[in-house]
Order: sequence, then C-alpha cells, then structure tokens
Amino acid sequence: DHSVRVPFMVVGPKVEKGVSIDAEVYLQDIMPTTLELAKIEKPDHVEFNSILPILKGDQTVSCYDGIYGAYLDNQRSVRWNGYKMILYPTIKKVRLYNLKTDPLEQHDLAGDDRTLAIQKKLFARLLELQQDVGDKLDLKSNFFGGWFCSSIHTKLIEPSELFDNFAIVRWFVAIECHRSEFGEIFS
Repeated sequence: DHSVRVPFMVVGPKVEKGVSIDAEVYLQDIMPTTLELAKIEKPDHVEFNSILPILKGDQTVSCYDGIYGAYLDNQRSVRWNGYKMILYPTIKKVRLYNLKTDPLEQHDLAGDDRTLAIQKKLFARLLELQQDVGDKLDLKSNFFGGWFCSSIHTKLIEPSELFDNFAIVRWFVAIECHRSEFGEIFS
C-alpha cells in the first residue's frame, strides 16, 4: 500500500494537533483543498474534492465510495467496504485482504471460496471506478469473466444448450468450479 496509503499530514491554524483521521482521500485532493483555502473556485474539470470538511470535523467519512488504484497495465486495485482487492492482469493474479481484521495484509483471502461473493462485489465496484476514470484496460477477459474460479475459468451455459454433449461436460465443470455459489444443491 506504499503507493496508495501515503502518509498525509496537515499543519495549520485551526487544525487540531495529534489527531489521526482514517477517511480515505486521494493525493489529488490537495489541489481542490488549496483552492478552497485560497477562496478560488474549483474548475469544472477537477474531479477531486477538498478535504477541508474532514479537517474541520464537519465530515467524518470519505467523499469517495471506493478508492481506485492503477499502475501501468500491471496492477489495478480497489479499497471498498473494509476490503482491498488487487488484480495483476499480466500474471492473472488476484489478491484480497480484509483490512479490518488484517490491516497489514498478511492473509490473502482470494483463494478462499467463502470470499467469492465479496470478490464479485469488489470486482464490480472496481469496474465502475475504472470506467469513471476512463481506464480502458480489459480486466473482464482475465478476471471474473462473468464467473470466477481460481483454477478454472469457464462460463455457465443456458439450459437450452444442455443437449450438446460438450455443453453437459462444461456445465458440470462450471458447477464444480462454482460450488460455493450454489451451496450443496448439486453435491
């Protein structure tokens, strides 16, 4: 997290000493904050927010519903709802951390089938944020292509396709791969 959670310190009049605030902000929030302090209107093209309401104590939560990160075509990440998901597109690797119980990110949960639901939600949020910033890197074909399994990537087929012998095999592979999605119904 060295490139995402950089230390950010504020010193100035009416800024209380020794206070730690956990609201997530972007480094780019400095510009609109500086503009607000200078009583200059923020230009329309600036997408980031002043953090003065957080510093004054008028606001206790982040302005953002998720924090998006990107590094070249090698990494994408999202911090959302107490979790962090990191995708490495070039090696097709996913990492997942529960930041509430594992703030030092020592226990990767991506391989745990019990986390599949949160992985899908995080991936959906990541795609939304990716679209918001105009990032065109294709993550869908490498990750969670509609459905996800750590070792087998396949799609669930329509019931009308079940009459094709190959489709039956694919259907059983998909059910086995996504057992956690269906519970024990098909066991």
